[in-house]
Amino acid sequence: MLQSGDMTGALLAAFMVRHLIPDGDPERQLGFSPSWLYAQLGHIAQKAFPAVADGCSVVAPFDAILAELRQRTQNGS
Repeated sequence: MLQSGDMTGALLAAFMVRHLIPDGDPERQLGFSPSWLYAQLGHIAQKAFPAVADGCSVVAPFDAILAELRQRTQNGS
């Protein structure tokens, strides 16, 4: 998706991977490094969610955004 220019799709895929495999891919089943994906898309995540996405690691924006989404869905907002 990233290579074809589908930034929205790539960002959504990164969120899905982070949500389903929060500790990376220890068994190497994905065929790629999730950290590479997060590093490529972190700046897009921060642009899309400027008030939420912040941090110093490559996964920090995704973790912050997922935590916010989790909170919003649990609170019914």
